[in-house]
Formats: sequence, structure tokens, C-alpha cells
Amino acid sequence: MGKFERIFKFIQKGKLTLFVGAGFSIKAGAPSVTQLKEAFIEDFPADEQDALRDQGLDEITEKYVKEVCGGSRNELNTILEQKFSFNRKDLTDHELLAKIPHIKRIFTTNYDSLLEDTYCPKHCQVIRHSKDAAYLDENKVAVFKIHGDFEAKDDIIITQSDYNKFVGGAPDKYLWDLLKTEFVTRNFLFLGYSLKDSNVLESLFDVEKHLSNNRREHFIVVPNMSKRDSGRLKKHGVEYVQGTAEEFLTALFDYLEQNAKGDLENDIQTKENIEFFKQHNMTPTISHGDGKNRVLDVQSLDGNPLASKCHFMLPERYANQLRDIDFEKQGVVTKQGDLPHLEIPASEIKNFNFSIGGISFSNGDGLQKLLVYPVNSQHDVTITVPKCEFIKKTTCIIYKNAPLEFIMQVDCEAFYMKVSYRFENEQSSLKNGGFIVELKDNYSDNDLAIQWMTAMRCVSEGGTLRVHVSGMNPIDLNGLEDEKNKTIYSNCLDYYKNLKKIELGLNVCFDKYESYSFRRYQESIKLVSAISKEPVITHDGNGTLSYTIPKVDVNDDMVRCLKENKPFVAVMTQQTDENVVLCGHLFGPLFAKTLYISCHAVSFNSIDDEQYAVEMRNDNDYNQVWWGFEPFTVGTNPENMLE
Repeated sequence: MGKFERIFKFIQKGKLTLFVGAGFSIKAGAPSVTQLKEAFIEDFPADEQDALRDQGLDEITEKYVKEVCGGSRNELNTILEQKFSFNRKDLTDHELLAKIPHIKRIFTTNYDSLLEDTYCPKHCQVIRHSKDAAYLDENKVAVFKIHGDFEAKDDIIITQSDYNKFVGGAPDKYLWDLLKTEFVTRNFLFLGYSLKDSNVLESLFDVEKHLSNNRREHFIVVPNMSKRDSGRLKKHGVEYVQGTAEEFLTALFDYLEQNAKGDLENDIQTKENIEFFKQHNMTPTISHGDGKNRVLDVQSLDGNPLASKCHFMLPERYANQLRDIDFEKQGVVTKQGDLPHLEIPASEIKNFNFSIGGISFSNGDGLQKLLVYPVNSQHDVTITVPKCEFIKKTTCIIYKNAPLEFIMQVDCEAFYMKVSYRFENEQSSLKNGGFIVELKDNYSDNDLAIQWMTAMRCVSEGGTLRVHVSGMNPIDLNGLEDEKNKTIYSNCLDYYKNLKKIELGLNVCFDKYESYSFRRYQESIKLVSAISKEPVITHDGNGTLSYTIPKVDVNDDMVRCLKENKPFVAVMTQQTDENVVLCGHLFGPLFAKTLYISCHAVSFNSIDDEQYAVEMRNDNDYNQVWWGFEPFTVGTNPENMLE
């Protein structure tokens, strides 16, 4: 636990009142107690000055009014006004305090107006007299100036007589009573307060000494304090914590940023935490249910994007891997179209924190893994294939893949095109480049898919692919790496065109289009054949076929043709139904009729009284297949066995 955390928890729950002393304003240019004392001591005889320096400011000013000014306060007020007419310097402590809505009450002995000026009247109410306390606005921060200020300089409390009147009950009895009640009922933090100016603190000790073990915990934060002084404070329930106001407030602000979301969800200081979000330029969207709040989202107050930040620690072995990672080779892709990334299990992650606009939204609880993506950005891109007069404007994502290598991922409707380009060094021009095509699982615009794949087939046949991103030199890529890709692109294009023919021929409209696969491509060919009543040429016809023929279907001319090894045409029909599922639609049943154009009989034998066994050889390496939605019939003419 940090040294301030006990204090933070009281502030977090709205239970702490702040008491600000003169030391809090010194950094801003205000005079210290010592400087004020010297301003009055210099008017005393030289032989008295050293002894006066050991006395308190109240004692010195008391003597100054009585012994130097003959009872007049005019010169005292003049010196005070001069000392507090300073040029304001560093106000960071005051500004940081004003950003902490959890502190609603501040008591101060300071005469300067730095606190109220920093908060501004909209958010702050100054209480100088008892009568002001009757109009406390709970929606504002209350600054109790118990020693007054220059708004009513004749009422400033600085001399011993002034102070005795104040704690004695006149003229501001209720203001003093309010301070005593606050000290008894709430936790106090003394910030910028010195024991050398401890008249208020000593009087408060007289109040709490009757409480025994029921007294509240109080704290004082100062840079240095002797063991003797801190021990004396501890006896009165005041815990000394070493630190400056700047150190304390900075740590407090960080602590509240870490806990603001959780406090809001646990209904702790809800109003103050919503205000804390607003001070971070955002407003939270909160759901209320099941006895718990949930912060669902945050919206920017000024419309500008909110900065998010993720902090975590990993084992040292990840250092080189993350610096030089090749995402294409070492990364994984969890869903199509996503960028490749590295997955790090939660067990490897330490000190995780995710924040938006400075406010923490996650400390890693429930974290399963961390996905590390390459740095990326979106750009407009123009793709041109001059050979087929193709030009398209679209968008792409460019990400750094490896040192000196970048990947440009272009959405081409039915596929993603990944263009890689590598540089010789950080100052050089392009060294080399290439591209690959990754088919999507499905797509929505078939006409656009046909256009894109037409361009790809053109490139595969020797065309130039030109990629131009605004602000970059065009990249020209020629040809493909192998014939395999060339064949796939050709088949893809035919598949996309077949889908269009199927929609038109069968009066269907696909809700989505399934991407190319060889099986789907073959199925689309069958359907197009059934629609057009045209054969499909296949190249698996060469070889020997065995089948049986009923004797009732065979005449003498057929027998003579087969036995004399004369060429003949063979037709086989597939009478079993076959369904085709394509792009979510069921088609069928389909029936097939296969034509073997040039055949010779290898053997022709009678099996029994009813059948012949025929073994024939197809001399061509191809055959023709008709597909249809109705069964085919076959004639018995030996010269042409088609119907």
C-alpha cells in the first residue's frame, strides 16, 4: 500500500476535509510565514529582532500593532496588501486540486485568493463570516477563509488578539463552531501547514482531547518533520506522512483515475465521479440493473476523439519478437478480413491497465489474452489494369508487417488483395513488391466480383497491376508467380459468371454469394448445363469402361458392330437423382447423360439369358456430359446410341 493510500480512501468516499496552510501557496509566489514575519520584524529595534524570530506571527503582529504603530492597524494592513500583491507563478497545485471534485470542503488560513480564483465562482463558494455559512451551496466547493482576506481587510485575523476573539466566539462564533464540528465529525488533512503557525491546530487539539478513542483519524503532509514534532502530533491522532503538496495531489489524481469507473459502478460518490469524468472531457453512459451500475460507454464532450492507452509488462523474451515480428508469418487471423496479430496469453501479462482519456477502464481482471496488431491506417487507393481498361477507387488498410516491409490490404468484394512492398533501407525507394489474393467466404455483389476477377485474370495473362495510394508513388506489379494461380483466377471468373447465369436462368436471387471452391465451381457447371441444355466437356473419358446391357435392347446389327470391333458412340445415363446446394439454395434433382464419342469393344460376352457383359475402351481423352432436371432416355441404334 502506498504511503498516501489511507488518506486516498477517505477522499474517495467523501469523508475528508482539507485544511490548507500558507505553504500551499508559496510555489505560486505567495509569501511564506517567515517572510511575513520579517516584513514586520524589520520595523523593530535591531536589538529586539533576533528574539522576535522565535515567536509566532500572531505574537509578532500583536506587538507590531501595539508597540510600533501605537494601536493602529493601518500600517499592518498596508504591509499585508503589499506582500500579497505578488505576481502569480506556478499554480499547478491549485489547478490540480480544482480537478478533484471529491474534496468539497476546504478550510484555510491563507489571505490570498488563489483557491477561489482557480475554482472560479461557478464551482466555488467562499465563506468568510458566520453569516456566509447560512447559504452553503452543496453543489459547490466551500472554501472557509477562517482568517479572512482582503475583501474585508479590517476583519483579517492575524494578531494574537484577533485570534483570541475568533476562538472565543466573537464576532464569528458560528464559523469557529463549524470548524470544531468538522474536526470532530470528519477526517482532516493538513496540507502546506507548518507547526510554526499552529495556533489553529493547537486549539483543535483542545477540542478533540475529550473524545478519547472516539476521535477521528487526521493527517498532515509536509516535506520534512522532526521525530519530536511528528510524535507530538501522533498523540493527538494526527498521522505525519512525508511528502510535498504536489507529490500528494499528483498521486491522488492518479489514484482517482484508477478507481473512478469502479467507484461509479459501486455507487460511491456518484455525483463527484461523473464530474470527474467530465473533467476528463467525457460523459459516461450508465446502465442500472441487478443492483449494480455499469459504465457501458463514454462520449467525448467536445466531439474530439478520446485518447486510449494500454500499459502492461511482458517477459523480456518478447522484446525482440515484438520489435522484429513478421505478422504474415508469425501472426494469426481469427476472422476473415482481420489483420494478422500476435496472441499473448494472460498468464504472461503483468501490471495491465487500459485507460480512456486518463481514466482506467480495466486492470486486466478477466483478461484471457492480449492481441498485438501491427500499426495500421486506412487510405484511399486506385487500382488500375490498363490492358483491360480496368480502374477502381476503393479503400485499403496499410500496416507494417516486418522491418522495412509493408502490406496493403485491399477489399476487392469477393476477395482481399494483399500487396506487399519492401524497401532496401529507411531512406531508399521501393526494392520489390508482389501481391496475393485471399478469397472471402462469401460476398454480396456478384457483378462487382466479376469486374475484379476479370482484372485479376487479365493480370495473370501478362497485364500490369498498378496500385496508387494518395501521397505515394504508384506501384506496378506484373504477372503472377505460377500457373496454379492463373488457373484458379480463370475458374473463379467462370464461377462468378455461372452464378449470374443461374440467377437469370432459374429466376432466383441469392441473398449472399459463397466464394469459389472447386466443388462449387463444378456444381455451377452442372446447373448451367441443365439451364442451357448444352454439354459439358470433361477430360476424364480415356480408359476402359465395363457395364451390362439387357439382351432385349440389343439387335443383330449391334452385336455385329461390337464383335467386329467397329467404332461406336456410347451413351450412359445416370437415372439416380442428385441435388445441388449452392449459395443457400437447393437445386435438383439433377440427371446426367454422358456421351463417349469414339469407342471400341474390348470384350462382349453373354452372361445369362437376359444380359450381355460389355467392356469398352474410349479412345478420346474427353467426353460430353449433359445435365438436366428430367431423366434422359437412350435409343438402340448401333451407329448412334443417342436418343
